[in-house]
Parts: sequence; C-alpha cells; structure tokens
Amino acid sequence: MTNTIPENVKEFVKLGFSKQEAAVYFLIHKKGSMSVNDLAQELEVSPNSLYRLLEKLTQEKLVSCTNSWPKTYKAIPPSFALDFLVKNKIMEMEESKEKLINLLPIFNKSDQTKIEVIGGTKELFENYISLSRKTKKEILIVSVGEEVSEEVLLANRDSIARGIRICFIVHKLDKTNKDLLVRWERMGIEVRHLSGQGFHLVIFDQDQSLLSASDPKKPEERTTIHIYSRAISKALSQYFNSIWEKATPIS
Repeated sequence: MTNTIPENVKEFVKLGFSKQEAAVYFLIHKKGSMSVNDLAQELEVSPNSLYRLLEKLTQEKLVSCTNSWPKTYKAIPPSFALDFLVKNKIMEMEESKEKLINLLPIFNKSDQTKIEVIGGTKELFENYISLSRKTKKEILIVSVGEEVSEEVLLANRDSIARGIRICFIVHKLDKTNKDLLVRWERMGIEVRHLSGQGFHLVIFDQDQSLLSASDPKKPEERTTIHIYSRAISKALSQYFNSIWEKATPIS
C-alpha cells in the first residue's frame, strides 16, 4: 500500500489493528462503501491481497459485506465497531491472564516468601480473625490454652459453622483451664495437650502462618511474625501433625 497512512489511522493501530487493516477500515468508512476493486485501485494493491484482510475485518464485525456481486463492503460505525473491538480485546486479555496464572503457579503471590512482624496480642488476634475468615479447610493451632477475646471466639464459631476443621494443641492443662478447653471441644474444636512447646503457632490452610513468642517480662504480650509462604506453612503443618500424634486428648 503506497498511500500515506492518515494520522488517525495510527490511533486505530493502538487498538489492535494492523496498519493495513486500519487503512482499509478508514478508507471504507470515509467512502461509505467500496468494492474490492475500488479498494485495490485506491490503495494501489492487487485485489487478491485484500480478500483475506477483508474477511478478518468482517469476522471482527468491523465491516459488513453484501451478498451481491461484486461484493461491496461497508464500515460498521466506529461507535459500535470500536466498542466491540475493545470489549473483545479485554476478554482476550482476561483469558490470557487466567491461562498464565494456571500455567505459571510459581509466580502466584501465595507462593512468594514474605515475612512481616506485627505487634502484640491485640494485633495477633486481629490478624487471626482476618485470616480465619479466608480459610477454606483447616486451622492448626499451638498455644497456651487460655481465654481469648470474644471476637476470636466468634471467629472460631463462624469457621466451624462453615465446615472448617480447627485443631488445637495446648501447652497447659490443669484445673485453671480444663473447663475452658472442654467448652472449646463442645464448640467443635479438636483439643489435645502437649506441654513444653514454648511458642504460639497458627497455620491457615498450609498457606499462611502466624508464629509468636511471649515477652519474658510481659508474658501476656506476644511478638508475632506473619509468614506469607505456602512452602514454609506446609512444612510447619507437617511439624504440627507430627506433634499432634504425640499429644494426648484432654478428656
């Protein structure tokens, strides 16, 4: 095509047209309707070189074609043609995105290792509640076995109601907390006892974990690490299962 491509054709190219497609669409729209021979003469190309290009434009609903002979092509108004083109490109990009996510799972955010230090007990409970709401299968817990906030208690009840399995290994089991642990069992939490763990751990669906240690000077306070790593959380889950077998039922 020897004709100089008009400036506004460049904008068509940005929408996904080739220069040849854009030039043909622009010319047909400018003239109103054109036959293949008219187009070939105007663009100084052979008619045979246009058939495949026009077929593609027709399939993309950018031009329409008459059933008469010789065939005459008419441009679909830009307000309709370009709207269809943009929506079609968006759909293609969404499909490509989904395929890439499925083909390249190593690049999923949940597989990237990230560690974040969060504050004390209040912040720990807030993170626990947030993560429990996103959990789909199980929550594994290693902790002291003492009273928790009403918000955490409600979050556990909601999780159990959704079919989430909650397994709890408690460090402490004596007359000061036995009734509490029995109430948790009645609520649906699976509770076992194994002393001497010395840390607090929660694993959500083998995907994310919360690992805490108490402040020796303030035992009621904890410093927590939020672990965003499927690999680490899976390893911690395997560790949990190994000590779960050693732990004893509370009743």
